[in-house]
Formats: sequence, C-alpha cells, structure tokens
Amino acid sequence: ITNRTAILFNANKYYGYNKSSRFNGFPFGSNNYDLGGSGHAFEAGYGYYKVHDRRIIAEVYGFVALASFCNNTHVGDLNGNFNGKFTRLAIQPSIMYKTKYFEAVVSSRINHLHYYKIRGQYELYDELLENTPDNFFFEPAITLRIGLNKVKLQLQYQHSYWLNSNTLYKDNNEIKYPFTKMNFTAGLKLDL
Repeated sequence: ITNRTAILFNANKYYGYNKSSRFNGFPFGSNNYDLGGSGHAFEAGYGYYKVHDRRIIAEVYGFVALASFCNNTHVGDLNGNFNGKFTRLAIQPSIMYKTKYFEAVVSSRINHLHYYKIRGQYELYDELLENTPDNFFFEPAITLRIGLNKVKLQLQYQHSYWLNSNTLYKDNNEIKYPFTKMNFTAGLKLDL
C-alpha cells in the first residue's frame, strides 16, 4: 500500500496422508494407523515493514484466517472421521536478509485458533475440540528463497508448540491434541 505497509492474501487447499506400522502417541497404544485428510483456508493480513541497510528487512504482520478441515482416521479396529471449521488470529514478526537472488527469513508466529462446527464419528477428537475450542500456538520458522528477482523457490521449516495446558482424559487414557509439530513446505514466491 505504501513504502512501509503491505497487505497479504493467501488461499490454500491441503491434502494429507500418513500410514505407519508404529505410532506410540495414539490413545489405546495402537501400533497400526492410517490417517488422511484435506482442508481449505483463506487468510488475509496487514503489516508494517522497515528496510535497514537495503539488505535487512524487519516486518510484523497481523493475520485473520477462515478454514475448514476433514480428517479420516483408521487405527486398529477404530475407524472414523471428524471435520469442522476454525478461525485463526495471528501476529508474526520476522527479520529477513535479502540479496537479488537469495533471501533468508527468521520468523515467529503466535496463533489463536477457535474451532467450531465440529462433527464426526471419531468421538475422542470431537470431544477434545468441543471442550477446548480455543487453542494457542507459538510457531518459529526459517524460510529460504532462491531464484530470480521476481520469482523464487521457497523452502520453509516451521515448528509448532501448543501453549494450552488443557488435557482431556477418556477411560484413563490421555488424549493428545491433534496437531503437526513440524512442517516442511516448498513453493514459489512471486513478487508482482
């Protein structure tokens, strides 16, 4: 918008699948699992940035997102799915080192997720998300970009820390909050 502020829009469609013969974190101590799912997200943000010495850029963005998800779970004799929607509010400060062909970014994001319209056949996670609809995360990330001035390949590693202390127990089993602790992503960054 100006030489110090920017607007960000992002729309995503996600697919995932995971199959393993060993998964120790699942309730009831199952050794077989088969997970899959998909989701949609639309995100908008507004931010401020400041350039220092032409190569170092400090930024801070605020985001709001609307999203939906559908997960399918097959663990031992348990089969089910659960789906729902969530809103996300986030703030993300970052610092970037930038040259014509390379960028390196260190960032951290604090998120608030609010789940609603939770439905499904897999009552353990349905109950968890219904009883703890508000969740907070801290997500540091490292992003590398390489390429031409207007088009760059982007690689990102991000780690998530769940900040809530709520734990749900069912039949004397602790139920873990369903989130991915580490994410690796690849894509293209276009400067239009």
